[in-house]
Amino acid sequence: MRRTAEEAQRTRASILHAALESFADIGWDATSFVGVGRRAGVTRGAVHHYFADKRALLHTALDEGWSDAMAPLLEALEDARLSGGARLLRFIAEYVIALAGDERFRQLAIISTLVAPQSVDLTVGLAAKEEGMSSWEDGIRSALLDADLRGGLDVDTALSAVLIAIHGFTLTAATQRSRLPADPSDAKLLASATIFGVLV
Repeated sequence: MRRTAEEAQRTRASILHAALESFADIGWDATSFVGVGRRAGVTRGAVHHYFADKRALLHTALDEGWSDAMAPLLEALEDARLSGGARLLRFIAEYVIALAGDERFRQLAIISTLVAPQSVDLTVGLAAKEEGMSSWEDGIRSALLDADLRGGLDVDTALSAVLIAIHGFTLTAATQRSRLPADPSDAKLLASATIFGVLV
């Protein structure tokens, strides 16, 4: 029985991986359970066994994908050995490196910015995106509270500036990936430039 559960978990993971590929490669309209199943090496029925419809497949692939992809990056925001500014710099640099060099991360960026808005009502989609980013916001806010902000800036304004930059990086990864530096030292310079207006 345990082996069956493990196999089921592997099949589900293969389907989610194939779904990310499909949504990123061919978009919302062209992605189907048949195509996802083909990519995953399973039948359409197997995909339907795990996911009621295409929208559920998309949302699960995004939710679980971002959760897994962001876990190590969010750890950078919790490293108490570093100052708030250093934590924020490291987080943004690693985010840029992942967008530039990690294909799965880029798929998540493409789907989040270009595909997901086609799948849901705008109000619902925006609410879901805001909820999904709450852990990011908490970590960034915590780092900003431990950092020296530029005169006149409060934490909420600084947080908005950082989040706007992150959204910009994500959209750039989806549409003009070559503009993002894959080299860690260049990514750190870009991160420094990003937070120069926020931190002293």
